[in-house]
Amino acid sequence: MTPVVALQFWKWNLPLTPTTRSLGSALFGLAAMLFFSCMISPAATMAQGAADGLRGDFAVTIAPEDIPPVLIGGASLIGRWHISFDEDGTYELGRQDVGSLAVGQFEATDDQLRLHGETGILACADGSDGAEARYEWTVAEDRLLLTAIDEPCDLRRLLFTTRTLSELVACPPLGVSAGSDIRDDGPTGATPAASPRATPWPDISPDAEIDRLLKQMSDCWATRHPERFLHLLSQEQRATQRPAEGDDETRFILTMGAPVVWELVSEIEWDGAGRATATVRQTLGDNIDELRYAFVFEDGAWRWDGIADDS
Repeated sequence: MTPVVALQFWKWNLPLTPTTRSLGSALFGLAAMLFFSCMISPAATMAQGAADGLRGDFAVTIAPEDIPPVLIGGASLIGRWHISFDEDGTYELGRQDVGSLAVGQFEATDDQLRLHGETGILACADGSDGAEARYEWTVAEDRLLLTAIDEPCDLRRLLFTTRTLSELVACPPLGVSAGSDIRDDGPTGATPAASPRATPWPDISPDAEIDRLLKQMSDCWATRHPERFLHLLSQEQRATQRPAEGDDETRFILTMGAPVVWELVSEIEWDGAGRATATVRQTLGDNIDELRYAFVFEDGAWRWDGIADDS
């Protein structure tokens, strides 16, 4: 089957591997469970160097395949998470689709992180003897690596250590251009202002903007609000992918419960005007594909424009 993109989950026209057709019913069931199961709005900032201590806003996606069957409450971790470490010594854990789920206190030295006093719906208690959680931490290439030293909470250990935490680039609210540096979530119900399709081409390489766009796509997919995701697509793709009201829209929302991550893995080929292509890694659980995507500069921002034409 010709890969399309995860935008057509709701049609079961899945974009991943030849085996994905058989995943359709399983993903639909999972997404339905997530939809009825139990965010923070951090700025897209990164951790500072060790001399300044640990602070910043990060993201990580937990897939169903990451959850051990014996882990009690493990399904509550499935989704895209925002993890923030603030200057006042507080940290916050939020799942994109439901909001803040735990807050606590932390202290960080040059290479170690201590957590305690966590409260919230999915809060982890300190150890039975009052022991705090302790991790080693390092930041490299815009990613935070946490390695558990002492961790009494299996849920938090899985969240922090399944993979490195990446820079958070938050889903832009409707009405804000794709690729913008979002500083808060703003209104989510607004209708984007109409703008002409023809816009001046950027005069610099779009590498940073397209990288940001892909991170926003990952974050917006996890909101389970179709319009926030579709806002990042070109006008042509938006018209093609937008579901009809009713059952199609419900299926779209439910399938957005299966987290997808898009990452830039190649240099961008740019025509010097309003079109570009790049290879993107698309991850859905254990299914990983590298696809050649097209992008177009439209309505003042770079937007996803489907699978690139090999010709």
